[in-house]
Formats: sequence, C-alpha cells, structure tokens
Amino acid sequence: MKEVVNGIDCNLQCTILENEQSFCELSVVMPASLIDSFYKQAIESQKKSTLAFGFHKRETPAAYIEQNFNIGIIEHIKEFLYTYVIADFLETEIRKQKIRIAGRPRLTAVDIAPGHDGIFTFELSIFPQIAFQEWKYLPFKAPKRKNYKDLDRQVEAFLQEEQNAKELYTDAKIAVGDWINYQVTVLNTDNQPILNGFKSLLWLKIGDEEPDTLELKVIKRCISGSLKFSLIAMIFPYGAAL
Repeated sequence: MKEVVNGIDCNLQCTILENEQSFCELSVVMPASLIDSFYKQAIESQKKSTLAFGFHKRETPAAYIEQNFNIGIIEHIKEFLYTYVIADFLETEIRKQKIRIAGRPRLTAVDIAPGHDGIFTFELSIFPQIAFQEWKYLPFKAPKRKNYKDLDRQVEAFLQEEQNAKELYTDAKIAVGDWINYQVTVLNTDNQPILNGFKSLLWLKIGDEEPDTLELKVIKRCISGSLKFSLIAMIFPYGAAL
C-alpha cells in the first residue's frame, strides 16, 4: 500500500511504503530545492571557518569547500535535518494518520545529495488492535460511597493550594526550576525561514548550575527576550535559529 501525505507548512511528503498488521515502512521526502538550500548554507558557513593555503579567511571558493568537506557536510545535514525537522514532522504525521505504533520509529536509511530529494526511511512496529467486549461484560465495580468524600476533600485542597500559590506569585520572570517551551525554526543567512515557517517545539529546564558552554548561555539570553540569534557554529553549524 502506498499513500502520500503532503506537509502543509514545509513541503515535506510522508509516504507509506508498506503497511502490514504488525509492521509499517514509510519515508519522509524533502524536495531537492530545500536540500540545495541547506547545502548552500552549509557551504557558506564552512567558508567562514576554513583557512586554506593561498586564500584569505572567508574567501575560500565554494568549489574548494565542496571538494574537501563534502562528506562531512552531508553527514551533518543528515543529522541536523533528522533532529530539528524530520523527527517532529514524522510524529505529527503518525498522529494525523492514527498509526498505532509500539516503541519509537526506527530510522533505517537516509539518502541526501545536492540536486536530489532527501529521503528518510523509517520502520514502525504496529501495536495490534484490541478487541473490546460489550461494555456490560467488562468487570466494572462501583466504588464504595464512603470513599467519595475523601476524593472530594483532596480535590478541594489541591485547588485551594493552587489558588493560594497563584495569589502569592508576583514575579513573572523565569526562575530556576522552570520549564520553558520555545520554538526553533531554520533561517538562512538573510534571517529568512528556509522551511516556510516550519517550527520545532522544544523544552528546556532552567537549572541553577553555571552554563559551561556557549550554547546554554545564548539560549538563556534568548529565552529572556534579550537576544535573537543564529545557531550557526553552535548547536549545529548550518543555520538554525530561535
């Protein structure tokens, strides 16, 4: 069975290659135009840090970069796209198509090259459908009435505790222990989205330890609203940004 689903926001395409009772194989395809855009951004990023004999810094020809760094750039693009784009898109499509999976999707193959569509192939283990009996045959048993009041008191105490905490809370700034939900989108060197506004949602917990990497320091500044930055040469050197 082959079924194609188009991604509305980012021109990705999810294709079911095989769908059996306990197994499903599907692919996520990214158009060649987007692959070429990522590849171009990677080349430009690599030029900034490459010191080649006979060339000034930042003036190394793109042809030299492609000849000497092509394999590494392709591998990094595979990793970057899977982590920040493909994984989120795949999980969204699994939910939309109501595929009952057991465990996580397994990435089995990645095929990426300039001028060609990028293809990520996955295997899924399908959870078997459970046949339910008629409701009247299920072993339901009503709880004893005396337990109801205990539950009511617990709910009332919880609601009162939350209400008191809300009234006492006056500082809206981010503090240690907070979980922050933020969006990551991919920008080119002109700060324009490459994937037509596609965004990944990420969570970050604020700890009390001192950040020992540039990435965490910049992320904290960005979350506080004081900085908008490009993650080029940070988390991945090919153009992600908050």
